[in-house]
Formats: sequence, C-alpha cells, structure tokens
Amino acid sequence: MTLRSLLFAVLLIGCTGDPGRDDPDAEVDGDADVDADIDGDTDGDVDADGDGDGDVDGDADGDGDGDSDGDGDVDGDADADEPDPCADCDDENPCTEDICRDGLMCDNLSLDGAACPDGVCRYDSCEPCGAPTQLCCEGETCNDGAICNDRAAARCEACGRDGQQCCEANACADGLRCISGECEPCGGDGEACCIGYTCDTHFWCLDGTCQCGVEGAACCGGDWCEMGLYCSGSGMCRDR
Repeated sequence: MTLRSLLFAVLLIGCTGDPGRDDPDAEVDGDADVDADIDGDTDGDVDADGDGDGDVDGDADGDGDGDSDGDGDVDGDADADEPDPCADCDDENPCTEDICRDGLMCDNLSLDGAACPDGVCRYDSCEPCGAPTQLCCEGETCNDGAICNDRAAARCEACGRDGQQCCEANACADGLRCISGECEPCGGDGEACCIGYTCDTHFWCLDGTCQCGVEGAACCGGDWCEMGLYCSGSGMCRDR
C-alpha cells in the first residue's frame, strides 16, 4: 500500500466513526435487532412470550388485564366461573321449605302438618285430610262427622252417631246425647233427657231421665198413669 492509500484509509475511518457509540438506539449485541426490542420489530416492546405480538399470553385482547375473553375475570380463575350452589333451591314441593345454608348448599325442610293444596303435609308429601280414616287437617281438625282423636297417628275418626264417640264440644247427631264420651239415644222412655232437659212427646224429664206415667210426669200415651195415679186435664199424672 502506498503512503497515499494509507492516509486515505485513516481519514475514511475517522469520518464514519463507531456505530455503537453515537446512536443510543443502535444494536450493540450483534443480533440484528434493537436492544430492549426482543421481537425485532423495532417498536421497543418486550414480547415476553416470544410470539411476536407484544403481549403476555392469557391476555389475548392486549389490554394487559390477563382476561382474554372479556368476561371480567382472569382466565384460569375457576372460582369466578363456578355456578351459584343456591341458584335453584326450589324443589317445587309445597311440603318443603327451601333454604340455602351459608350460601354453600340447598336444603329442603319438611313442613309436616302444614296445609297444602290437596290437604295436609305428611312429612314431605301432600295427602288428603278431614274425612274418617284420613289425616287430621291443619290444626288437628276434621270434617263434620269426624274428630281428630288418635293424636299419635293424627287421623280423623267417625263421631256423633249412635254408639260412636262424641264429636267436638260433646256434639252428637239429633236424637242422641253425649254420655260419658259416647253418643247414646235420648228422649225416649227411660232414656237420658236430651240437651235442654227435653224428652219425646208424652215423656217428662225427671232426674235426668225421660219418664211417663209416674207422678209428676206426663201421662203415657196421653192418658195412662201408674196405678194409684190419674191423668189430669193438663196431661200430667197426679196422685188421686
């Protein structure tokens, strides 16, 4: 190389300078992209997942919240997507009370004894009530002609007729009277006086018993009295 050529080369190097010294954005690591711009697109962003889109995987919409589907929760958060355990506690059974326990689980409690569309709840089933042999209705009540007597089984039993137990308030059918808890005939000869101390025609209530033909009682058959008595004009047996 001649002296002229050597001087020209020195001047040329002095003019061009060091490319990594004057340009702050220049590449200094030799990998052909700008430092801090790992994906090589010269936009200065860091593509941490290496897919070239400049965002973090799990944030597909690029807004930085980690929610790729826009539903408001972070993808992979299983709790946020779980259904409400008490959203559907109603079992559509009129004989249960539907509740949610501590927000964790449903429970359907029996309403045994409560009224329901077909009668009364027996545990968690709705059954007919009120008639003899049927369950007692709400409040231990029964239809007319029946009484809720068997409290253990809570069933209605027939009442009020001859030989049957007396109904509520000692009631019996017409012509019967409640005597010692049982309905018996009343008003006839030798029978108990009916309610209001009444007896059938030609009988008189004496000492709680319907009688005729005796002193102070009505004449039997309208004109007959026991021996030694006579039937007065008022229809009563009197002593002669």
